[in-house]
Amino acid sequence: MENNWQPSDVREWIKHDPSILDRNPELKIYLVPDGDVKKETKYYNNPTEYGGRVYQSIEEAKYAWGLDMQVRAGEIPLWIPQVAFPLPGGYKYIADFLVFDWKLNFKIIDVKGERTRVYINKKKAFKACYGWDITEVNTKNVTCKRKKRSV
Repeated sequence: MENNWQPSDVREWIKHDPSILDRNPELKIYLVPDGDVKKETKYYNNPTEYGGRVYQSIEEAKYAWGLDMQVRAGEIPLWIPQVAFPLPGGYKYIADFLVFDWKLNFKIIDVKGERTRVYINKKKAFKACYGWDITEVNTKNVTCKRKKRSV
């Protein structure tokens, strides 16, 4: 016999008889509304919230935290996340961070785990259009060097 139930039907069924979940725990997946199912991201990054903003990855959120620490320490006056720059052809480049120093010079920072062809093309178009360099923070093959303890 074929089952033609929709997730909304199962949710209604569970709502009227919650004891069904005791007998069939696999039905708990139907408690999540259809639009709320977490989808796997294209590059397996984990969107992460920090400071009331959702960043594209854990590494990006960590970098934002580091920038906040630099502001608190007085090393930089301010930084701005997710700054959009229009590019020719109706495209746009969104920089992860715009970081200012005390002379109000700025650096454009992009936290990268994967350098895609689209990103490389946008980076070239950005350089041609604005003449500014993008500083990439690579999180893919970062190694942490430990200091040797003196005995």
